[in-house]
Amino acid sequence: MFRLILVPFLMLSFACGRQADRSIDGAPQFGFVATSSLDAPKGWSSSTEHEEVIVVDLSLGSVLRLTKDGCDDRYPSLSPDRKRVAFSSGRPASGPFSGNGTHRLFVYDLASRNILPLFELVNKHLSGSLKNARMEYPVWGKTTGRIAFCIDNSEYFRIAVYDPAVDTLFLGPSILDPLHFCWSPNERYIAFDGNKPARGLKNLWTPLEYGLGIVDLVSGNVTMIDSTRRCREAIDWAPSGQKLLVSQADSEYAPIVISEYILASREFVTLDTLASGTVIGYGETENDILHDHPWIDSSHIYIYNKITRQSEQYGPSLRRIEGARIFR
Repeated sequence: MFRLILVPFLMLSFACGRQADRSIDGAPQFGFVATSSLDAPKGWSSSTEHEEVIVVDLSLGSVLRLTKDGCDDRYPSLSPDRKRVAFSSGRPASGPFSGNGTHRLFVYDLASRNILPLFELVNKHLSGSLKNARMEYPVWGKTTGRIAFCIDNSEYFRIAVYDPAVDTLFLGPSILDPLHFCWSPNERYIAFDGNKPARGLKNLWTPLEYGLGIVDLVSGNVTMIDSTRRCREAIDWAPSGQKLLVSQADSEYAPIVISEYILASREFVTLDTLASGTVIGYGETENDILHDHPWIDSSHIYIYNKITRQSEQYGPSLRRIEGARIFR
């Protein structure tokens, strides 16, 4: 089933009334989204806004907020057991803080409501320029509990996978400008969008290989599946394992093209175009696709049906949504 969406806000149902003791999986629900979103009272200047982590229950329309502080908390991802949320934050490991420092990985424990410095465990396996480097874009595996993320060593990013169960770290290839990751259903592969440094070149912002890639976590090999230099983003791996959900925009304000990459035939199939917004992931079935639609001062989550080619609003209104992920 479609389970949940993480966003930079939190679900109110975790925090108040009769819903406070209900676990995420405690009731039949259409799905959840975890995301980050700007959060500031109306009338405040944009300089006072910070991204906060939230979880949206699409069935109940409730919002559970996990963080509220003076730094940006973003790119949340829910653990397979629905008990923890990994995210990137500029906060220190402990103690008071103000503003943003270097972004690293943290974990929010839903039962204790404690925030734990995951990056300290990862740092034990790092050395040189990677130690204490910026860590972003965590994505929890669907079943094994491994966490994929990126480490910035100032010249490029390294794809990494940390397994908290056995305290091991896999360091994968280097890429430039990554943003989206998605696991294959069998968790052998990770699809990403970004730039793969061409022929050993560094600091190359127009590399020869740009677009979508797949990392084989067994062999460590990287296969670039799209090198057209188009602004494609790897959003979600279909539950069937046969295709990738991809979005594309040729500029920041251009319409969003929704397409699927068919792995067997190695071709892109265009589904439709959104006037604005971002693509979040597959819904309860592969015929449904979640996306958001921004208004002047809020965003709404919609479900697009591939058969009817229609979108319907689903879920509450939020501030601007960033880095949302769906949990089925």
